[in-house]
Amino acid sequence: LITCLSCGHQFKPGQDKQGKQTKLRNDRENAKKMAATMKKPLFWVIIVCLLIVTGIVFGGDKAEAEADNSTDPSVNIENIASMTMDKVAIVLGDEDSIEIVSPNGLPCPCKKAYYQNGKYEILYINDVADWITVNKDWSNIEIPDETKFKYVKSFDDYLYIKVNSY
Repeated sequence: LITCLSCGHQFKPGQDKQGKQTKLRNDRENAKKMAATMKKPLFWVIIVCLLIVTGIVFGGDKAEAEADNSTDPSVNIENIASMTMDKVAIVLGDEDSIEIVSPNGLPCPCKKAYYQNGKYEILYINDVADWITVNKDWSNIEIPDETKFKYVKSFDDYLYIKVNSY
């Protein structure tokens, strides 16, 4: 056998380069077949990657929204206490409903507003937030200095804060 120095192909003496050409042609055909075979799995890999990326991009917003619903942002009571309804709305959003109440011993009638599906109930005495009730989970509530308030008491299902009055 004679070995070709350029490609390493071996052929018998007297055999022309036809054998070499045939081998090269077969190698090219095999490479094309392999490429065609590789394209199919590659196509599916690309599709799966696109689905994953799409799920992350569009599903991520949904996951973030669900996360936002499960953990409320922190609320500092000092940003609500003794504030007008307009300023409280900046912190808690617009009120869900308002009613007029007249608790005994208060200079009322007073407005009582409900925020965030009843999570917050605020009684406005002299037009400022004075009695604040946080229903349900109050783990996101910050009260940096309880001494600023007349009364702070937590119960099993709500937190109650009297700011200044009565």
